[in-house]
Amino acid sequence: MKLNKQLLVALCLLLPTVLFAQNKCELPRSITCIDHDPLFVKRVLGKVGLNQKRTRSKSEHEFRPLGDACVSIYTVEGEKLVSSARSKKNGKFIFRKIPDGTYWLVARDDVGFLTPARIRIKVGNNMVDGKIKINLVPKEIDSCSWADLEVKILID
Repeated sequence: MKLNKQLLVALCLLLPTVLFAQNKCELPRSITCIDHDPLFVKRVLGKVGLNQKRTRSKSEHEFRPLGDACVSIYTVEGEKLVSSARSKKNGKFIFRKIPDGTYWLVARDDVGFLTPARIRIKVGNNMVDGKIKINLVPKEIDSCSWADLEVKILID
């Protein structure tokens, strides 16, 4: 009985810490892989998911949407947080009213099993109106996460 009380007290003390930690969406301390070529976008929206094949294949069956992933935008200069959001169950995210400029788009899981993605984006009205597809891969030696831009071409 005494052990159950101690366990209950420990859970009550740890639960707020765990819940608070899950709501935080901040810049990971170290990201070893960076996509250096920027994606040129009109709007910052897209989806984040797990890529199990770890290749830049366009095949959708290798991409599993990741819900509740932390997606954040930081300034390139000084790495100040501009905005952050959680992906929906289907992996989709959207940021509204991001001023024109160059930013870091960072995506990660809370548990830390996946390699965070750090993608340079350039936002502007004269840029491509596409969706960003962020591919997170499991942490391993020499594994990097990345992003691609999905664009639908309309022919008149």
